[in-house]
Amino acid sequence: MSYDYKAVISNFCAFADEVVCATIPCEDGTRESLAEMEKEFSNFKVIETDIQLSDNRFDGKLKTAALQATTNPIKIIADGDEKFLLWQKPLWEQYYEILYKSKYDGVDGIMVPVLDLWGSKDKIRVDKNIGLKFRIHLDSIKSRGVIPEAELYDGYFDTKLSDSTEALNAQGQLGRFVTMASPHFLHPLFSRNLIETPYVVHFGYLDLKHRAEKVAPFWKPHWEARSGHEEDVEVNEGILSQFPTIDHGLSIDDEAPPERAKDDPNSW
Repeated sequence: MSYDYKAVISNFCAFADEVVCATIPCEDGTRESLAEMEKEFSNFKVIETDIQLSDNRFDGKLKTAALQATTNPIKIIADGDEKFLLWQKPLWEQYYEILYKSKYDGVDGIMVPVLDLWGSKDKIRVDKNIGLKFRIHLDSIKSRGVIPEAELYDGYFDTKLSDSTEALNAQGQLGRFVTMASPHFLHPLFSRNLIETPYVVHFGYLDLKHRAEKVAPFWKPHWEARSGHEEDVEVNEGILSQFPTIDHGLSIDDEAPPERAKDDPNSW
């Protein structure tokens, strides 16, 4: 997708103790490039699979292959168009401790906010709340796949309920996840309050022209292979750029923002 995956992997390796990447068969030089990165980063390893893009569940199967090759007790999932903020690592570690201590309380993981940059590093859409992902979990989550409730006929599934990457337990059911983020802070008008909560930066919509011309045309037929019918995947840059946006007011760089003034709750 022409993303700077080397920068992404570098970010992941600086953030986590272990990084596992699953690949599909390819002949474009990507695997060779990843092999060089395995030499560069001692905590990075690649899992080669024979999963084909023609499989309408390839996304979840790739994530499962990577997940099952990890060795540490706390797992984090991430995509190649995302980044972690390194200054937030102590915040994440606090969440790890909370999660690990809750392992006998039936909690499998924590949902984490995802900041979807929209056409600018400073902007997010104002017409939709900040989303959450099944981001951190224990090894009680065994795979990523389609929840049973979404299964349809002939291998299709309901794409309103599943994208083939839900966090599934040993019984194939959706794991039990909680969120530490206040629902109030997920509204775009109050997003700056997430400063004290871990969040992931997603730049898949940062370049709307790239999204419309390269990313969306790739994903549209895959979404339709999942559902068995036409899917509304926007491939027009002009329409994507018409969505209203707002400044998110959050740091997306590796340097921590200044502390909030104690006498001014709206000052950062």
